[in-house]
Amino acid sequence: MRTNVSIRHGEAGARLSAYVAQRLTELATVFDRTLSVRAILDRERDHHRVELVSSVGRGQVLVVNARGATVGAALGRAMARMRTVLVKHKAKRYARRR
Repeated sequence: MRTNVSIRHGEAGARLSAYVAQRLTELATVFDRTLSVRAILDRERDHHRVELVSSVGRGQVLVVNARGATVGAALGRAMARMRTVLVKHKAKRYARRR
């Protein structure tokens, strides 16, 4: 699974991008057919915003947004939402086969 970390209107520091990339690899355990995950970090006034874009094959793209007071809080919320979306996607995909 490929991971990509970017920050709008700036550059990602080495420590921050390594931390986010490490957290993104956890999503591979939820759905093993995930091809890539891209994290887009943004700062809006006093809140941080994290957008996760996941490509799961067959041209399907799953997108999740989350806000938080810190980058870690926003990333945690986005990860929880993406896990939920991936579990639902996996259930739908395998339910069609039966």
